[in-house]
Amino acid sequence: MDKTLLVPVDFSDCTHGLVEQAAVLAGRLGVGVTLLHVVEAPGDTGSLRFEDGLSGTELLHRESQAHLQRFSHGLRERGFAYQLMTRPGSPGAAIIAASFEQPPLMIMMGTHGRQGVVRMLLGSVAEYVLRRAEVPVITVRTCHRPECAPRSCAVCTAHHTPVATLLAIEQGG
Repeated sequence: MDKTLLVPVDFSDCTHGLVEQAAVLAGRLGVGVTLLHVVEAPGDTGSLRFEDGLSGTELLHRESQAHLQRFSHGLRERGFAYQLMTRPGSPGAAIIAASFEQPPLMIMMGTHGRQGVVRMLLGSVAEYVLRRAEVPVITVRTCHRPECAPRSCAVCTAHHTPVATLLAIEQGG
């Protein structure tokens, strides 16, 4: 793929809307889409062993690839050129690193609109990327589910995957 939109996804319920908007923009620009998920492994998950002898980190990457496949389904059906990418680490730094490895035309990412104390405690990945990216960054205020209050995006846990939850429990006790 020559030029792409780099689209970091966190698997929250809002991600489908972001991927759809990225597809619309990519279609207008005539570029491909790179879906990136950053795997944040809680604690020392590499030393934990699970099914088939896989480490916790390997399970997280496998699960992430499966989730990315689901998000790419619409891109595939519509004939878009796309690639799927997972990276370990903290989201902001991993997104910037991926943008240096394979420079995209631009980065298109969702923002949950965290404010106040929650933003101070959790930080803003979008702000981190905006300050450090060497390519244009488009932020999209992601949509929340109709049953969610707008402020609930600040504490949404829809993006917590089963393996990540299991590993967090294993690390805690």
